Amino acid sequence: MRDGICKYFPDCGFYKLFSAEVDRKDKVTIFHQYINIYCFGILQRNCYRLIKKEAGEPVADDITPTGIKYSAGAE
Repeated sequence: MRDGICKYFPDCGFYKLFSAEVDRKDKVTIFHQYINIYCFGILQRNCYRLIKKEAGEPVADDITPTGIKYSAGAE
């Protein structure tokens, strides 16, 4: 179910760390897909970052919504 934007999106360390990728108009990166599917989309409730945040557990900024480490430009 789509709930709109994630309530943690404005403060999300993952988004803040890699948001420069959003400005890349020359190609769509996996970062764009994470944002569309997890932050705004149907998999929001499955977001690893969201689940950990709501459990009160810290998550490193380079961990994706799927729970794996992300490196910009790796795709």
